[in-house]
Amino acid sequence: MNKSNVNKDKNPYNICTWDDQSDCDNCKDNNLLLCKLDKRLQKAFMVLFAPAIVVAFFGLTLVCILTDDWWYLIAYGAFFIILFPVIEFGVLCRHCPYYANSSNTITCLAGSGMPKTYKYNPRPMNKWEHLVMYIYYTFMIGFPIFVIGYGIYFISDNYSQYSNIALLGMIGIELALMFSMLAFNYCLNVYVCSKCVCFSCPWNKVKKPVVDEYLKKNPIIKEAWEKSGYKLG
Repeated sequence: MNKSNVNKDKNPYNICTWDDQSDCDNCKDNNLLLCKLDKRLQKAFMVLFAPAIVVAFFGLTLVCILTDDWWYLIAYGAFFIILFPVIEFGVLCRHCPYYANSSNTITCLAGSGMPKTYKYNPRPMNKWEHLVMYIYYTFMIGFPIFVIGYGIYFISDNYSQYSNIALLGMIGIELALMFSMLAFNYCLNVYVCSKCVCFSCPWNKVKKPVVDEYLKKNPIIKEAWEKSGYKLG
């Protein structure tokens, strides 16, 4: 099998992100987009994301032990096991060029190795999908902050059974969670969202001329976007 056929099998939508022979050095979007997977950035992404998730689950576990009510941990665990592949992949990821290769597993900064649960859709996200993502992301961030905040209240309300160390410890976990989430979101916004090829994501910061140039190089995506009402500059 020749190289062109191999590339076609890997890249059924003929997207430059998955074209091994694309001339990136002479592309106007070169260095303006994260249009090829960067392994170093992928590792940095996971390193930044991990502390927030570890602190969140640790704090939720402590609150469950304190209150003897484990639904907090079960609900947040189910969110990642069930809702992450169902909602994030179905509402956001399937519109991203990184989702468009022929592999049955995802290759991107956040979900590499996970099985695809939907077929790639080149059209941009619509307003309803944006709304779902806002609710989804608010829950992901807000739920552990709220529950650990309840843990602080619980210790305060039952202060005679605990000590200042327990109260200060729970406050420290809350602050650590908020700081780690703020740090992750700041880095995501500055280093990823400003160059991400998932242009219709509600947090995408790529400028329109850069988007237009990418669409011109990828006719299938361009056609789907224009059918959805997008106009190139």
